[in-house]
Amino acid sequence: MVYKNIVVANTKGGVGKSTISFHILPHILKDLEFRVIEIDNNNNTTKYLQNSHLRERITSVNIEEGTSKLEELVVENMVSDEITIIDA
Repeated sequence: MVYKNIVVANTKGGVGKSTISFHILPHILKDLEFRVIEIDNNNNTTKYLQNSHLRERITSVNIEEGTSKLEELVVENMVSDEITIIDA
């Protein structure tokens, strides 16, 4: 079995979730197909990266939309080779 999802989650803010999700993991995975999903009501990281080369790989949803986005992800990952980084 191949795992294609990387979840970076914590209930506390300011612990480095977005740093890992948007800076460290993309650098490590740079030669692979990947995308980042940010589940957050303020989506600050996505706003800061609007002009970044990563912008086309980032999807932002609020917490209420997060559950349905994760359900979509399960189906999409069945047919895709893409790695998904979830920042929640």
